Amino acid sequence: MKRFMVSSKLIKEKVNQVRLKYFNIISRLIVNHYQTILNYFYYGFINTSVESLNVKIKIFMSKFRGVRKIKFFLFILPLIIAIPRVFNLVH
Repeated sequence: MKRFMVSSKLIKEKVNQVRLKYFNIISRLIVNHYQTILNYFYYGFINTSVESLNVKIKIFMSKFRGVRKIKFFLFILPLIIAIPRVFNLVH
């Protein structure tokens, strides 16, 4: 019985450490991004347009199996953004 008590104590301690670890991760995330979080509440800014652009770029890269020539990719990027139907990137 004593052995079980010691191991349950150890388990409780480990669980508390894990919870603290995840709490620290979340608190660091908030500290690192607090300005962006506040922008949402102050100005209503959200990053959906950036995420949408990111998805378009990823679709383009997957359709053409990656990017070999960076200069060409940077040249074509504004067209991808402006006219996604030309590159068949519309879902």
